[in-house]
Amino acid sequence: MSDKIEDIVDNINNVGNDLIDKVILPLVKTTKNIILDETKINYFLAFKTECIEQKIFLFIEYLKEKDSQEIIDFITELKDENKQFFVRTINKIFELDNSLQIYLLAYLTREYQKNGSLNYFEKTIYYNLEQLSEDDFKIFSELMFKVKPSEYNDKAYPIQDITEVEEIVLVKFINIGIIKQGSGTLGGPYFMKTEYADKLASVIKDHNRSSK
Repeated sequence: MSDKIEDIVDNINNVGNDLIDKVILPLVKTTKNIILDETKINYFLAFKTECIEQKIFLFIEYLKEKDSQEIIDFITELKDENKQFFVRTINKIFELDNSLQIYLLAYLTREYQKNGSLNYFEKTIYYNLEQLSEDDFKIFSELMFKVKPSEYNDKAYPIQDITEVEEIVLVKFINIGIIKQGSGTLGGPYFMKTEYADKLASVIKDHNRSSK
């Protein structure tokens, strides 16, 4: 991390407040028609609580690639449809509880910035972030690296020797379509990975490694 970024991390009144005051608040005020829950927005406009500022600042830290001024430049130059995505993203931060959720939101924002949109699986994670806890994501990632394919079908992963909690997490990710429930018989229950399952597990693993 560069000296400049370290200074920013140590002082939230620097870029953090600049982004909130000069970019986010004007965006929110001019695009209120896309916000479903105006109570949260109005609360934020009236009371910039330290908790919300810290969440947004953590998002900024994860979002950065070179320096934080580039983030401000990127946001201020957004076209209208992309501004709507970004305001929705800021709105989502209010609902997130932990650094891993915010890290994933920043990752998805970078993918949106790079590609101009999110793919099906990225949208799935984007819209379900609040419903999946930090433990859910960590357990999912560990399972994706731990499970071995069936000797009968290298696309099928038998559900065996896992805990009750791990099984609950698998069901959550089956329900949102990141993995698929197996059908047919392979001597017991199994699931199948989508093309995004291992990618998501790797992104989560990167965060876990960097946060240690």
